[in-house]
Amino acid sequence: MLAAVIFAVALVARAHLADSGRIEYDEKDYAKAAAQYSNYIKNGEPGLIAQDTYNYEHPTFNKLVYAFVLLRFPAQESFDLSKPLPVRQVKQAQEVVAMRWVSVLSGSVAVFLLALVNPLAGLFLAVHTYAIKYSSVIYLDALPMCAALLAFQAFLLVLKRGPGKQSAPWLLLSAIALGVAAASKYMYALVGVVLVLYSFAWMIQKRCQIVGYLAIWGIIALLVFWAADPYLWLDPSQRLLASLKFNVDFANGPAVKFTAYPRWQPFVWLLRPMPHYPIGRVTPFFVQPGDFWLAIDSWIFGLGIVGLPLMIRRYPAYFTWLAVGLIFLLAWSTKWPQYVLLVLPPLCLAAAEGVRTLWTLARIGLRKILPAASEEAANTAHECRNRTARASRSVLCCRRLRRVLLASFFLLEPGFEAQQAGVPLGANFPDPQLKLAKRLGRERIALFAAGLLHGNQARRLKNGEVLENTLPGNRVFLRQLSRRLRAVLRQGAKQAAAHRVGERVEERLLAF
Repeated sequence: MLAAVIFAVALVARAHLADSGRIEYDEKDYAKAAAQYSNYIKNGEPGLIAQDTYNYEHPTFNKLVYAFVLLRFPAQESFDLSKPLPVRQVKQAQEVVAMRWVSVLSGSVAVFLLALVNPLAGLFLAVHTYAIKYSSVIYLDALPMCAALLAFQAFLLVLKRGPGKQSAPWLLLSAIALGVAAASKYMYALVGVVLVLYSFAWMIQKRCQIVGYLAIWGIIALLVFWAADPYLWLDPSQRLLASLKFNVDFANGPAVKFTAYPRWQPFVWLLRPMPHYPIGRVTPFFVQPGDFWLAIDSWIFGLGIVGLPLMIRRYPAYFTWLAVGLIFLLAWSTKWPQYVLLVLPPLCLAAAEGVRTLWTLARIGLRKILPAASEEAANTAHECRNRTARASRSVLCCRRLRRVLLASFFLLEPGFEAQQAGVPLGANFPDPQLKLAKRLGRERIALFAAGLLHGNQARRLKNGEVLENTLPGNRVFLRQLSRRLRAVLRQGAKQAAAHRVGERVEERLLAF
């Protein structure tokens, strides 16, 4: 529900600018290409789309979507979008606004997808001025950003669920979405590179090979990329090389040299909202009063820096996207402002983690300021230390906080292969029976508390023990915690939030 509300906010902000904003530089080029494709289809000659070489430096798919929008209008002449007028002053305003709605919907769906991961991150993307601007004009950025984000999230679901039939639909969806993103704008194929890099790191960490799945995923993405770009149909290799060569030559050409943007220009775009950007000898975009209702891009960037440490721990895949994307933007000579949409989703997620970091620090500060809270925390810690010392010096203590405990437990069995342990626990105060604890102790299986993953996980530990004495209510102890097991626990804490029952609490219930 919250993601839907954030989607509505994004949709309203983008629809407002699409209906009133000025014409931007490249809209004339993409509108002209879309009009030509639309006319080919109306005249019963869709095959001419593959032969059309206008604007061949960019792939076809996004322009083809604009062309489908124009099918409900009469045959189009060339659009006169050479002047930065408000869109309602343009002769073909209705057609222009209709095409702009492709970007509006794509950008709003991207916000919705990010809000599913983190609502605050989705809200930041919804109000970011660069995201609003280039999700409300006839450009080639909103749709591939949305498709790339969808491909990224679907692939992460594959890694989360593990290889198998249950992951096949998500793998297919990720490959299709990535192919569409690359067929809309080459730059967004970089998200595929990010996923490959992260997958290799994941395989090393999990000791699980998914190279075959990666190969299938990559082949499907390439086939979709080729199918979605009719320009490549006649001569794929030569035409792709010619298109890429144009972009390389343009990056080293007079237009880029004239702008003379420094290497760090992407950070300048991210630091200053559009309404606050100083206009010099080069006007990067056209803005008028009333285009944006909120301009907090600088705050989002600052919060993103603050949230990087937490983002690395909680969302390592998105951090990889952010890092690789920024490296590309800094290395690539062309520094157009719309390029920052490549890194806005992970940056907004980092900003959300920045808010979480500041909130945590504020809570710690309040506990130090408020004596009662400090005394209560000290008493709880003192009580836990006393009980832990009585059990063993190497005991792992699961503390009771606010009358709520986690309802998941782990069992370790052979091979370090994840499987369901089958220990039914559903109460707010899980208290394993003494007979169960003794049986596990005889079988040398370690039972330890405070589940860090959703559900149970089974593995075997050498020399694992369970205390033979009665386990106190709401307490579970584990001795001889190996270094390898400690790493497994910490990694589980990073990858998934614990499953809670009863009242919600934010405190960690494990003390290592």
